[in-house]
Amino acid sequence: GDDNFRYGIFPGYKKSNKDRRGVEGRKELTQYAIDTMDAIECHNAETDDWVCYYKRHNPEYLLVAIDKDVIYQSVGKHYNYWKEEYIEVTEAYARYYKYYQAIIGDSSDGYKGVPGIGPKKSINFINEWMTDMELQLGVLAAFESKGLSREDAELQVQLADMHQYNPDNDELTLFTFEV
Repeated sequence: GDDNFRYGIFPGYKKSNKDRRGVEGRKELTQYAIDTMDAIECHNAETDDWVCYYKRHNPEYLLVAIDKDVIYQSVGKHYNYWKEEYIEVTEAYARYYKYYQAIIGDSSDGYKGVPGIGPKKSINFINEWMTDMELQLGVLAAFESKGLSREDAELQVQLADMHQYNPDNDELTLFTFEV
């Protein structure tokens, strides 16, 4: 929703595509979906956060999406309708992906990650077979290698992580490093 917690922790979040997000008739379409299809309007987080939460609590559901954050941070079987392909995401890969995204950044969401470290160089710091502690140490090493702080790294993970919000009780638990 427009009240996504990420806007509060990082004012530049989705700034580059904010003007493109408006869909003519969006409010009316949203209300129609709520009234006729038992849809819910997402508040305090992105729809992505809500979808990841419900997928985690209903692993037998087939997730149909195109968004890489939703697909790769959710364990199970998914269908990408743009690519017309099924994707199976393991627990190890879903755990890894938020750290990977924090390192390489996400231009569509407006956060930079580590300057000069993209997908190829990220493997010098993390891989999907690492434990959570090893992944955290790898992320910190990547940020420190470019003179960035622990706080810089933590913010990037908070922006990338789709598992910080619980819509059932409206509780937000921001990521913090455990190492």
